[in-house]
Amino acid sequence: MLKVLAHRCRLPPIGERTAGRAIAVVTVGLAIVLGLTVEFGSIRRQSSVCGPEASDVLQSMGTHHYATEQDNVVAQWKLAHMYATGKGLPRCDVRAFEYFIRIADSHADDDPHTSQAAFVADAFMALGQYYLSGIPETTIKPDLIRAVAMLTYAASYFRNADAQYQVGRMYLDGQGVPRNAWQAARWFTLAANKGQSQAQAMLGYMLVKGDAVPREPARGLMWLTIARDSAKADDKWINEFYQNAFKQTNNDERARALMYLEHWLKSRAIDQLTDGPVG
Repeated sequence: MLKVLAHRCRLPPIGERTAGRAIAVVTVGLAIVLGLTVEFGSIRRQSSVCGPEASDVLQSMGTHHYATEQDNVVAQWKLAHMYATGKGLPRCDVRAFEYFIRIADSHADDDPHTSQAAFVADAFMALGQYYLSGIPETTIKPDLIRAVAMLTYAASYFRNADAQYQVGRMYLDGQGVPRNAWQAARWFTLAANKGQSQAQAMLGYMLVKGDAVPREPARGLMWLTIARDSAKADDKWINEFYQNAFKQTNNDERARALMYLEHWLKSRAIDQLTDGPVG
């Protein structure tokens, strides 16, 4: 299945070197060595209840015939999401899980700077989510250890902003890891600087409250303003956080928040023009 610990520890150095990344490498490696990953043959047998695998569905999506795409990360990812969402194919979570496992198995140590790295990171995230909830009537049961391993790997090695937010929430809630609000703030900061609106909102609220981080209401309101303006329709809680934070700040703090916001937007614009790092 996934590469063994000895191979995983030879990963090339990358940017954003943190203790969390080293922990993620060791955590995933240990999970593999200790047999915490599922036995692939068992998943294959269970997914047979979904019927025969798609043979030409990718052709209708503008890609080559599936027979020539079995090792293509994007093709596997598309099929996985079709099975996971029931869009284009009958929903079958265990088969989606199987495709995500294929991606994680073959591409866990891909260069995180490649164009397909985002798809590999998303596969690890999907596996983490499946391990959080399990898949009914299968051997895939809720397993917080595996969930933490998969999500932390996506967050640390692939530096995926959504995964970083998820890991931050796990530390904030004490889900699968000891509760540690400082670690949560650290992960939220990494994701917030990449434009992840949920992480921006959580970091902003923690700064306004002074929860595990020095209280900086102006900077916190800045993050909440950014998050509110880019939040998705179903993230109504972000606007509620913003409204509460706004009431807790005075005019001077709001004015500083506006100054911070203007500086942040200018920095983002410069980074985009120079193709530099965001945040």
